[in-house]
Amino acid sequence: MFNYFKEKISLLAGKRFFDPLLITVLVGLVGFIAFGVKTLDLGFFNDDWHHVYYAYKYGLAGLKQFLFFDSRPLAFIIYGPLFSLLGFSALNWHLTVLLFRLITVLMFWLLLNKIWTENKRGNGLIALLFLIYPAYQLQPISIAYTMHWLLYAVFMTSLLLMVLSVQNKRFFVVLTVASLLLQFFHLIVFEYFAGSELIRPFLIWIVLQQMPVKERIKRTLLSWLPYLIVLAIYAVFRASYSSFLGYDRNNPTVLLGFLTTPLNSIFFLAQAAVKDFVDVLFSVWNDAYKPSNFDFSVYSNIWIFLLSLFSALVVWAGFLVMQKKNGDQEDDQHLWGRTVLFFGAIFLFVGFLPPWFAGRTFFETFDALDDRLVLPGVYGASMIWIGAIFYFVRQKTHRYLLISILLGLAVGLQLRTNNQYAASWRKQSQFYWQLYWRAPSIKPETALISEGEILPLMGVHPTVYAINLLYPSDASSQEFPYGLFVSGEGIGNSWENFNEGMIMEDTRFGTNFTGSSKDTLTILFMPEDGRCLWILRPEDKYIRNLPGLTYESMPSSNLSRISKEGTQHYAVPSDIFGEEPEHNWCFYYEKAELARQYQDWAEVAHLWEEAQELGLTPDHGAEYLVFIDGSMATGNWEQAANLTIRSSKYGDNIRPTLCEFWVERVAQTNESPEKQDAIRRIGDKLRCFE
Repeated sequence: MFNYFKEKISLLAGKRFFDPLLITVLVGLVGFIAFGVKTLDLGFFNDDWHHVYYAYKYGLAGLKQFLFFDSRPLAFIIYGPLFSLLGFSALNWHLTVLLFRLITVLMFWLLLNKIWTENKRGNGLIALLFLIYPAYQLQPISIAYTMHWLLYAVFMTSLLLMVLSVQNKRFFVVLTVASLLLQFFHLIVFEYFAGSELIRPFLIWIVLQQMPVKERIKRTLLSWLPYLIVLAIYAVFRASYSSFLGYDRNNPTVLLGFLTTPLNSIFFLAQAAVKDFVDVLFSVWNDAYKPSNFDFSVYSNIWIFLLSLFSALVVWAGFLVMQKKNGDQEDDQHLWGRTVLFFGAIFLFVGFLPPWFAGRTFFETFDALDDRLVLPGVYGASMIWIGAIFYFVRQKTHRYLLISILLGLAVGLQLRTNNQYAASWRKQSQFYWQLYWRAPSIKPETALISEGEILPLMGVHPTVYAINLLYPSDASSQEFPYGLFVSGEGIGNSWENFNEGMIMEDTRFGTNFTGSSKDTLTILFMPEDGRCLWILRPEDKYIRNLPGLTYESMPSSNLSRISKEGTQHYAVPSDIFGEEPEHNWCFYYEKAELARQYQDWAEVAHLWEEAQELGLTPDHGAEYLVFIDGSMATGNWEQAANLTIRSSKYGDNIRPTLCEFWVERVAQTNESPEKQDAIRRIGDKLRCFE
């Protein structure tokens, strides 16, 4: 049986299509492992929420508003059809962005094969590294970057058609027109690949390498001229953005500086090039091999390591098979490696030009979400690495082994990133549903106040959009019903002004929030500390060890903004937020807090009993307080004492909180023998009344 399959595989390997087919399969397999394994655990992140909010609430008109203020007014021609086709399912968007990424990589591989026709295996390795290069780790932000990868594919296809037009005189006009149309399309939508357009003359130059130098120069310039004209027209169009839109997010200050302070601009570009090259080629790998990745007491490290190892072994084995099949062909690939290294450096340089011209560098961006700046240069970085390995490592087997190790490390890094985003989505889902359980309806013009950003890998404004999607609203696209202010933003110079009453304002993409600081809700969301979402009241001041700014905003936390009943016939959009999770402890806690707000003490007691029947208990002692309060209010002092004693076991820091709570409630409730017995028990156990 083994010999039978060996014979069949050998027969297949002898076919002409075997190498391209195997490389295509490897690209698809590695792409799925790196980006598809966690797909079902991912939702929406960061800028995804901007797109979802405007599309879901206001349709195409909303998208146009958002994209206009985002300096990409024509991007609606992409997002409009995509939302019509994909809807608001996170899975649809994650699969789509992966598809566009794979198409981009395969188009790039075909392009390389047309340029270096005798080095298809080396080209395949460049494509594989391009697919998972660690400088770009934003794949889980699916909606926002679907357009990037779609236009990346358009750009690569345009380059491929251009090369084919140079190589095929018979179809020169047709292929050139098609290439120019694709060039024009990706440029007018957004600016990311404008700098990379400058690689065209280099590609033409390589293709025409058999010509005499003078004729080669002439033919290169003539072939490039139509594309240069389109690029010039785009530059004029792009320069009009400030007057057309009223502002420009990516004003080319450094480029304009060549007219006024040329030496400063030259110095900036030189310095930026050195820093970004070092960062993109070397520093981005640091997280791929740090020792903590190999701590196998962490479960995720085990499966990530195994998948990374599997990816590396599959690639290594695949290329060894192709090497054996081709014998000693491509023996001088180290010379090809030198060429690829040289042109890869050029392609990386021009890919960085747009952010450099705007005064931004990849090295100096501290926001992890600015990985997008490196996107146009990733293929150049991949060429540099593969070219360097092929040039300096002469043994083919050693080359493939070294590159396979790099690919395995990159797969592991992408998997860890996706795992972090999956954890972020779990926390997001917890927050949205707990907020909805606690506050089925919130009056418009209400702001949430938090010590810091609530959710990882999000940012404040994306969270604002998500909160505004959670509740129904008749507000126009120019109004946010709900706001979010973190870390003291928007309060002016003092919390005293905040608590006396001040206007809270926020604006994003033409949509404004306006409210009063007297109509705010102070929230605390720290599930990593075993807490559910807390919407705090001024009376909660006795709770110890809250973040500092929480105590500042708490006096103005106005629970009357929360309505007990949600909007009739409204359901949280499950395609966006996922299905309502199983009712865990936090469900009963949030509903009990809502019932306490309306002094529905019977409901508080019922919720406690139901939670106990299900074996649910809190992970934080302060979450007993609502049920202790309910027991006191219904005269069940024995249960109040029992719950207090249970709560006290959650650490010494909870005792002062419990004591202050009891002292306050004792003064507010009627006397009874049961009450006195409970007071004696608590006094003996916690020493609260000394």
